[in-house]
Amino acid sequence: MTTQNHPKDPLQKDSKRSTDHEYAAPGSVLLFMQKVKERGSMPGLERVSALLSLLGDPQKDLRYVHVAGTNGKGSVCAFLSSILASSGLTCGVFSSPWIQRYTEQIRICSPSGTREISQEDLALLTEEIQRACLPLSKNGPGLPTEFELLTAAAILYFKRKGCGVVILEAGMGGRLDATNVIPCPEIAVLTPISMDHEAFLGSSPSLIAREKAGIIKEGCHVVSAPQREDVLSVIRERCLEKGAGLTLAPRPRILSSGALGTLFTLEAEGLLSSSPLHIRLAGAYQPGNASLAAAAALVLMEKGCPITASSIRLGLSLAAWPGRFEILSGDPPFIIDGAHNPDGIRALTESLSLCFPGKKLTMIAGVLADKDYETMYRQMIPFGEHFITVTVPNPRALPAEDLAAFIHKCGGRAWAASSLEEALSEALFLQKKEGTAGILAFGSLYYIGKIRTLMEERKASSTGKDAGPGA
Repeated sequence: MTTQNHPKDPLQKDSKRSTDHEYAAPGSVLLFMQKVKERGSMPGLERVSALLSLLGDPQKDLRYVHVAGTNGKGSVCAFLSSILASSGLTCGVFSSPWIQRYTEQIRICSPSGTREISQEDLALLTEEIQRACLPLSKNGPGLPTEFELLTAAAILYFKRKGCGVVILEAGMGGRLDATNVIPCPEIAVLTPISMDHEAFLGSSPSLIAREKAGIIKEGCHVVSAPQREDVLSVIRERCLEKGAGLTLAPRPRILSSGALGTLFTLEAEGLLSSSPLHIRLAGAYQPGNASLAAAAALVLMEKGCPITASSIRLGLSLAAWPGRFEILSGDPPFIIDGAHNPDGIRALTESLSLCFPGKKLTMIAGVLADKDYETMYRQMIPFGEHFITVTVPNPRALPAEDLAAFIHKCGGRAWAASSLEEALSEALFLQKKEGTAGILAFGSLYYIGKIRTLMEERKASSTGKDAGPGA
């Protein structure tokens, strides 16, 4: 027997929503992007280079910060864009995957706030790009992939909006990633590098590091998180080959962490060492991401950007990034975290040990089948009173029943839910019934956004009921 019977929430309603992958591209973008999405990932720069050439090579007219690595890329982009906006600058940010809306991936950050590309603008850009693609499918290198098309759309959008700096997050790898079509960036930022996407990037950290370090171009400056020695050796070798300067971000020392954020200091002397730094993002790993973003900002300051120590502190304190040890509610604590590889899970367990010492949580768990889920879930079992497994809305998903069977085999209590809605209802019911320290949904960015949306709907529904008729 691989699953256990469990009590049902008596208030739970049957859901008619499909558990199939929900592809949230808006309007006329949908059919075209769905068509190219089915072709999957195809590393290489030939297609995106040819496409951008037909669009007038807009990538040559922008200044970039290029971010690659295994874990923490999105958070670093969020911290850095917040710093730039707090310094009075307007920057474009391209990051993936999306959490709740497809348009999240292309956004502009400025002193007046952050705004995503509108559905209308994305639809118009996609139609323009679709027309430009016609020669490529007939006489060129072939139709670009979805990520390549989205990269081209982001670059074209940022140029037309007059962004002073563009922060590009590499999708996978670096050397052959579509974002590496850009010229030499102002800074190449490398987050912690570890095992992930081995089928594409290599079977060891040093081989993966060679792919990630492929974003380092002649004469750029590199800012790297602390790395294991074999990875750092690869980075140093690439910097020497390209004549690139290298800055290692200082390690943080956490003073406190909880629902109100994290307070930490940096193990280095300089502009930011006078007093502790505050970020509102929880999680033991976020100070490291903040330190890396701050180090990159200091290099930009040396290059003439109007950044100050005060604007760095302010930007760090204001940064928000959904889905990374994000506390959706506090009573009981409900947390979502997109950790989806062994190193990400290791960072997650450190956060759980810090925020919930000696306590167990109710877990909602899902994972893609091509991840090292056995290592991931062996790490998580000691932190879970019980696990409600889900099938991630992605063609590569590990079925919920298979994940529940594995957790049960390893000594955990687990059962499979038939939908995300059912998993959420059961988690809320069981947490209250058994009095666990809180609820955590984790294992893949491809489903926690839906959990976030469902929680928002529950909150809105509850508020509406409390308000009463005519409120």
